[in-house]
Amino acid sequence: MSSVLSRQNIPLSDNPACFAGPQSPAWRAGDAVSTILIVDDSPTDTYVATKCAEQLFETVLTTHDANGMFKLLREHSPDIVTMDVNLFDWMNGISLIAEIRASEDAIKDIPIVVISSRSTPADKLIALDAGASGYIVKPVTLEALSQISNQLVPGICARIVVDELHLRMHSAGV
Repeated sequence: MSSVLSRQNIPLSDNPACFAGPQSPAWRAGDAVSTILIVDDSPTDTYVATKCAEQLFETVLTTHDANGMFKLLREHSPDIVTMDVNLFDWMNGISLIAEIRASEDAIKDIPIVVISSRSTPADKLIALDAGASGYIVKPVTLEALSQISNQLVPGICARIVVDELHLRMHSAGV
């Protein structure tokens, strides 16, 4: 099952870890030009990651399986992908990353961030060796997703930062 969500038609979240609210620069900007694909088999983890991603990305794509992931990768060419390590009995996120990196088409260059509850240095090294571009330990937070997204795809979050600066300057009477 896959879904495509965009900031314009998403109900506001009440999750304090990811909620910026209707007065937030992320919601006011309205002109972000970015897409994220979230690959996770847990509905709860997908929900949390989606609520965080909505604050940073114009379009949020989600899927719970490999077929949906490859379909969305090729149809939408997202700017960045987040992927859980433990996805399926027959395939895990690490093997999917290796498969994406070995592909012959443009999807092989899309940044992939592993999002996992595993936090040991060995787990992170395994993901990076498979071709992951970054690693976030669950639970996902807006700050962690923002930081790694900006590192991997410069400019993704820059608009939000600039809007926040303008808002603060205006509030201070500058």
